[in-house]
Amino acid sequence: MRRSKRQQGFTLIEILIALGLVSLITAMSYPIFDSMLDFGQRESTHARLLDIASALKSAYRDQALMVDSSLSGQYFCAAPGACITPAPSASAPPSSVPAMQADGAQTASELQLIAQAQGLNVNRLEIDGFHKYFRYFVSDALQKPNGPGGATLYYHVIAVVSSDGKNQLSPGTSFDPATGQLTLATGDQGIVISGLPIEQAYYTQALDQLRTLADDYGQFFTSRYLSSASRNPSTDYFSQYDPGDALNAQSFDSSSPICNSGGGNCGWNFNGDPFPGQLGTPVTNTGVVFWDCQPATVLGGFMTALGLSQSAVTDPWGYPVGVCNGPNATGQGVSVRNPANNNPALQTTPYTAAIVAWAPGGVPLTATVVGQD
Repeated sequence: MRRSKRQQGFTLIEILIALGLVSLITAMSYPIFDSMLDFGQRESTHARLLDIASALKSAYRDQALMVDSSLSGQYFCAAPGACITPAPSASAPPSSVPAMQADGAQTASELQLIAQAQGLNVNRLEIDGFHKYFRYFVSDALQKPNGPGGATLYYHVIAVVSSDGKNQLSPGTSFDPATGQLTLATGDQGIVISGLPIEQAYYTQALDQLRTLADDYGQFFTSRYLSSASRNPSTDYFSQYDPGDALNAQSFDSSSPICNSGGGNCGWNFNGDPFPGQLGTPVTNTGVVFWDCQPATVLGGFMTALGLSQSAVTDPWGYPVGVCNGPNATGQGVSVRNPANNNPALQTTPYTAAIVAWAPGGVPLTATVVGQD
């Protein structure tokens, strides 16, 4: 019996035609799918770069003094032993090499710490949307003279670059550590994070804080004078006398609740307030000192007498401000006038004190307090 046409299968020619059509459609669609995939990977890379920028800015704000206290080399350190320490930018190293290999264990440790602090998977800081490794670059310590209050601002610039799927950065991509300038060639993506606006904001906040504390301390002097039975204009009402200088004891407020910040008084075992205002920190430098000054958190009676909280005497970088009412403070461009000063020209009224803070690079910030009778 003959089979009907309905029961017949496809002929070889029909199958070949169908396969040809499928192949043609696939070939025509491939560039579209490839373009969509490439677009998705680029968008993923862009999103990760934004996450990196946010994480680095947060880490910078939290550890700005540590980041900018090193004035040599290309480092971004938010913790001891953990620093982004890039390979020389001129070599444009392959983006397929993990940070651990290309930039060293310190860079990998730093990225791990930043990721943990921001609640991110460290891969998001290391790997772009194409599954290639980002490259990190850090500038030298840059500076901006005549910042807030006339101080020199020190800061760093960090650049993060993706090769957008290539095994190495484009030849025209470069980073100048001397200026913080990133040049991106076609085919690469990148971001730049500058510490300048962060440090500018902190300097401004610190100077405002010092002036506020100076005003409070000045009012304390006046209130002590007005409450004194003698109201002696030759008495320094900023503090008690220095026990090591009995000769001038009568020229200080013997009943003052605030200690004299001269060397070693009231339990302070150092001859000055060292950078950054707290001994024993990873960046402590006892070679840079406010002489005859003490941290506000240490100077006996200061916080209580002025009704100050811990936050009121903690500067924007996270360290205590200093108080200088001692004999020869501060030794950092400001001379405090008091009866015990070694310089006779500074032993007469109006007596002064100083509220101080350390900025990155050992830069001193000072607000002078003038005692008003």
